[in-house]
Amino acid sequence: MKNFLFSVLLALTAVFVLTSTQTSCKKDTFNNKDTIKTVVRDTIIACPSRIEGLWEGFYKTDQNNHAPTYVAFTFYPDGSFLKKARGVAPAQTVIYTAGRWQLNNKTVSFRDTTINYTSQVVQQGSFQYDSTTNAMTNGIWQDITSDNGYYYTGTYINVVKVK
Repeated sequence: MKNFLFSVLLALTAVFVLTSTQTSCKKDTFNNKDTIKTVVRDTIIACPSRIEGLWEGFYKTDQNNHAPTYVAFTFYPDGSFLKKARGVAPAQTVIYTAGRWQLNNKTVSFRDTTINYTSQVVQQGSFQYDSTTNAMTNGIWQDITSDNGYYYTGTYINVVKVK
């Protein structure tokens, strides 16, 4: 009889341990006016989209009337990024910059410095980031140091994640 009770107690303990340690879902039961309902909540949440990767779009300059011009950002997980932009007159070459980025709430802000330009220009800017649509909108930028005596500002248009 003792062995039987011990076996039953051991089996009940095993069932209790197995059912109380499940981590993928949680069950809550509550009594609402003599109606018992079981609520199951899935605790596995889809990972949000990530900013890291290649983004391409266009930029415009407020002080220079030109067509939207190609720009690409490569954001890295360590907070660094590279930017490649096609220049407009008088700087019609491809311009590369390197800098740092950060995400605060839904704002991606950055600061970068030209690598291959005739003068060393520092820019800063920002985007609004929507992780549900994985989109960056309302992009703006401005020169912090002068570009041969000029300080430019502008906007980014249609910046989308490529990969």
